[in-house]
Amino acid sequence: MHQVLVTESEYVRRKTFHREDYITFLFKHGVRADYDGIRSCGEVAVPWQCEGQERHVVYRRWGCRDPDCSPCSLARAMNQAKYDVYKIESVYRRLNRAVRFVEFDYTVPEDMRSVVYRRGMEAFEKLVVHCFDEYVREMFDVPDSVQLCIIITPQYWSSDEPLTKGPLPHVHGVLFSLGFDKKTGEPFDVPVMEFGRFAKHPRDPNFEVLRGSWRSALKTYGEPPSKVNVWVNYGAGTRTLYKRLQYFFRSPTSDVYKWIEIHGVPESVDECWLRELLAPERVDDNGKLRRSQKMRYYGWLAPRNCSPNAPLMQRYGITLKSRTDYRCEESVINCPCLDRKGRVCGCIMERSHNLPRKPVVDVLEEGLPFMVAESWYEAQIAPLAEFDPGG
Repeated sequence: MHQVLVTESEYVRRKTFHREDYITFLFKHGVRADYDGIRSCGEVAVPWQCEGQERHVVYRRWGCRDPDCSPCSLARAMNQAKYDVYKIESVYRRLNRAVRFVEFDYTVPEDMRSVVYRRGMEAFEKLVVHCFDEYVREMFDVPDSVQLCIIITPQYWSSDEPLTKGPLPHVHGVLFSLGFDKKTGEPFDVPVMEFGRFAKHPRDPNFEVLRGSWRSALKTYGEPPSKVNVWVNYGAGTRTLYKRLQYFFRSPTSDVYKWIEIHGVPESVDECWLRELLAPERVDDNGKLRRSQKMRYYGWLAPRNCSPNAPLMQRYGITLKSRTDYRCEESVINCPCLDRKGRVCGCIMERSHNLPRKPVVDVLEEGLPFMVAESWYEAQIAPLAEFDPGG
């Protein structure tokens, strides 16, 4: 796990980021009865010591890992995105292909949002997958025997206005250029670059066909309006893919936290919607339990197709690490301190049980080396200029 040394000013900026306002807001409206874990997140620093000759001691931030904690929630989404990118990149590299994909977003007309939301996001997600899969096969002559690779993340809230707009069901998805024939196991290249024309030419006839198919599919929930919105965009490269998956995997906690940071604590809010938005578990009208966020994988990214015993992986000699093994390797921490020659030490670090923990404030005031995980740094420090109204 790559660690970053941070200065006192950087860490204090994150600490002053309206966390108390966020906790007070949630406590006031009865979402939860206890927020001590979130309030103490990042208050304690744990000592780690490297195995090198100089035996550097570095203090590391200790997080609460609470699902309602925005920093921990964002870091969790980043870790999931990194693991998915690792699997995708491994398969593409084995077949000597560049990572190409098209991201899509299916939305619902305003007067149908409540109906779609109450019937459950699972049914809505399946409708989107069926509609898009059918369109791709018909438009690009993809045989039925070819498995398309798709990642789907249904979301039920607005990222810009999570507290005021109420339910906003929509589905984010990614279709990859690499598919496989289920019968022969041969790779099949989906021409996803064709979707790049849609962004430049919104009135492209093929784009109109895509919108028309979505309008027909929405008749399941009633009579849709004459115009429905579908957004598509072509992308390439693992860095772009990682950023998009990180955005798709975020939780509503992150968007509520960001909204309060920008706009401040609202004077009034729909408490029923707030509890439904942030509750980790909810039950829909069909009596089914729904989680706050789901990621579904279709095609060769499905868990059963990524296992070492899967025929596809055996055919091409691909061995993908399990999430546990990947996290274990990622959790290895290399010393970020400089040695006597001014080079990064890089030795493996282990948590020290002989040295006591210290409050982060004391560590920073004493000028001791203090590190945080790179995912936490990216989530909390790098985006500050984008979200901080005063910055």
